[in-house]
Amino acid sequence: MMPNPNVLKGRKIADIDLAKLLATINNRIEILYDREHQMGHAYFISVHTLDDLAQCFINKVIPLLQEYFFDDYEKMCWVLGRANDPRKCDFITVRKRNSFQMKFNLPDVFDIVKDYRVFMNPESYIQIYKGADI
Repeated sequence: MMPNPNVLKGRKIADIDLAKLLATINNRIEILYDREHQMGHAYFISVHTLDDLAQCFINKVIPLLQEYFFDDYEKMCWVLGRANDPRKCDFITVRKRNSFQMKFNLPDVFDIVKDYRVFMNPESYIQIYKGADI
């Protein structure tokens, strides 16, 4: 059974349209990975508050994307990035080396650390689909 964003139609959390959010994420997963790995609508069924949505992203959405894309944060950013510029992603952060790494002059492979964070700001979620052609 394929995901059905229409199950979430009309459900909004802090102005975040869950159906549009899921449809946009799945459209991008289909392009970057394949159709068979789209996220199911059940991921969002129990989302009733902004905190629920944040927990859904922390415990379900981001771990699934990490698995699909083998921790390739660039591809994850394309899935969760802004509709008008997917390279800009509120959910993926890049940190420079910390003082410990610099003190021990660790190899260049440690120069950049990519990590994720989840926001309680509704606009971060809305920007994923705002203006997107679903």
